[in-house]
Amino acid sequence: MQDYIQELEKRAIAQGKFDLLPGKNISKIIPKEVPNEPGIYIIYPTLNCTGRPIYIGLAGSILRNDQGDIGWDGPGLRERLAEGFQSISIRMQEKYPAFAALMKDKKKKRLKRDQYFKEIINIEKYQALSFHWIQTHALKGKKHSRSFPAYIQLELLKQFYDENANLPELNNEFG
Repeated sequence: MQDYIQELEKRAIAQGKFDLLPGKNISKIIPKEVPNEPGIYIIYPTLNCTGRPIYIGLAGSILRNDQGDIGWDGPGLRERLAEGFQSISIRMQEKYPAFAALMKDKKKKRLKRDQYFKEIINIEKYQALSFHWIQTHALKGKKHSRSFPAYIQLELLKQFYDENANLPELNNEFG
């Protein structure tokens, strides 16, 4: 999987890494360089994006609009990481009772990403969450990068599965 990530870095429109330390809000520390564009992100439970990832996510969907032009929909990387919501599945509530307690009075079973990431760090007693983001798609006039976020996420999840016979800890589904 690391070889594939290195290849992605070479083809990336933009990419970078940052760490979220305990007690910090991702919305306050996310680097300005993280674009609100389509891409993928990989979360590690350590500093400096090392070790085995605990989540592989994507931001943005490529689509054709009513005029037949290609565009994208959904939150980009910055919005997905810093401002989005995280659904809390029954499995997550069973595995992490602290989430079940937080969800008890909520109609929608989701948390703001700031709170979700803080809770994961606290529950698992991680020294940090480390984020590696890669912008994989851009529209520049009529020229497109051909790396679709959903395809890359699927390929990364497949490689993780092939290496570990499982999904990353916080990914609930594959394919």
